[in-house]
Amino acid sequence: LLISIAINKSVENFYFYYIITTYNQYKEITMEITATHKTENASCTLDIEVNENTVKKEYQEIFNDFSKNAQIPGFRRGKVPFSLLKTRFGSTLQAETLNSIIQKASKKAIEDAKIEPLGQPQIDTLPEFTDAAPLKFSVKVELMPYCEIKSYEKLAYTDNNYKTDEKDIEYEINRILETRAIPQDKNGPAAEKDAVTCDIDVIIKGSKIASESKVNTTYRLEEKFIPFKLYKKFLGAKVGDEIKISYVFEKDYKNQETAGEKAEITAKINTVKSMIKPELNDEFAKKNGYDSVAVMKEDIARQIDEYIKSVQKRENEKALLDSLSETTFFAISRSVIDFEYNRSLSALIKQFGGDKNNLLKWFSSMGQTEERYAENRKKDINIEYQKELMLAKIQSNEKIEITDDAVNKAIEEYAAQQKNTDVPGLRKEMLKDGRYETVKNNLRRQAALDFLKTKAQVKKGKIITYRELSERGNDE
Repeated sequence: LLISIAINKSVENFYFYYIITTYNQYKEITMEITATHKTENASCTLDIEVNENTVKKEYQEIFNDFSKNAQIPGFRRGKVPFSLLKTRFGSTLQAETLNSIIQKASKKAIEDAKIEPLGQPQIDTLPEFTDAAPLKFSVKVELMPYCEIKSYEKLAYTDNNYKTDEKDIEYEINRILETRAIPQDKNGPAAEKDAVTCDIDVIIKGSKIASESKVNTTYRLEEKFIPFKLYKKFLGAKVGDEIKISYVFEKDYKNQETAGEKAEITAKINTVKSMIKPELNDEFAKKNGYDSVAVMKEDIARQIDEYIKSVQKRENEKALLDSLSETTFFAISRSVIDFEYNRSLSALIKQFGGDKNNLLKWFSSMGQTEERYAENRKKDINIEYQKELMLAKIQSNEKIEITDDAVNKAIEEYAAQQKNTDVPGLRKEMLKDGRYETVKNNLRRQAALDFLKTKAQVKKGKIITYRELSERGNDE
């Protein structure tokens, strides 16, 4: 410093070299701020004030760093007078200081508030820079999806009693026989469970509605499968018959083009066929991969038992999480839902050859629109996010961890089901392709659900047979 004074007599040069000399002590600046935050749904607004001393130090640090390499004709590198630098580059350095302070202060405010941001903080209005007063500004950040479980006190679900018996096995075998039935032309009138092929024209206000009309479409004569309440009209119909009815579409019908509209419908019967079921015997069983009818029945009984257990488990878990969601606060930003929707839409478009127009044509044929599909899909995504957030929160709160022994046991059980005797090889393969972590996550998820069940009030539900469950699935 003394050498600098001796060489440079002017006050401004003295001040300039003083800054250079004291640069190192300001290099590590502690950001001293005051911040308050307000969380609203999936975003948080932080009101930040950086004290005057911190602003000055940050400005000096940036100015010093710049002055080391500043070059202006007539001056050596690092020897440009302070006043000249300030005149030429002051506004630029102030802008850089402002940007640096906003970034550092925002980061510290976020850390102090203990929030988890999604993306970078956004600032609506930049404050004017001054090193003679505190710097005040506000930033808004979108938050990572999160939830707050308020209480388990009202947690409850209804546990329906799913049962199976010998009639269920006969019911399922009959369904298999019906799927293997061979159509045979029929000269007489159509009867229950016959196959009827027809053309259906749907006319609204004199115009044919292509999205609802059918060409040479085959229906099995069961009431739940026949559209436009034509079932009773089809019973007794013969080839060549034309059936005309008036029909009013429901106001909330899936196709907006026809919702709430009155239509004139004409159905022309093209063919009527009886469905001849094969005989149930050991030969039929062998054609379907079984040694005998007895073995076939045993396997069907096993499948039915596994199915009703999986349905009961799935429905109980859904009811449990639905109950918990009533006392849980969720914050899921729209951008997260939109991102997941766009990702799922891209996957769906790939199934239609990568051409979105093909998907839109399919939507139209199903009486669907892209807008309605997007609305419903986003609702489903939001519900799925809520479920996973609740389970993740429980895992965190209850410190649920899954040991490698538990994962290995699950892998052994899976290997036994697949009749795979090379368990070490399977485990190595699953570690490599990521399935090991998937198994671990599933076990952790199940542990969270098991914990919830210990907190819930269980109400006894009604008895539901496999036949009722199966019919419900067909209706859906």
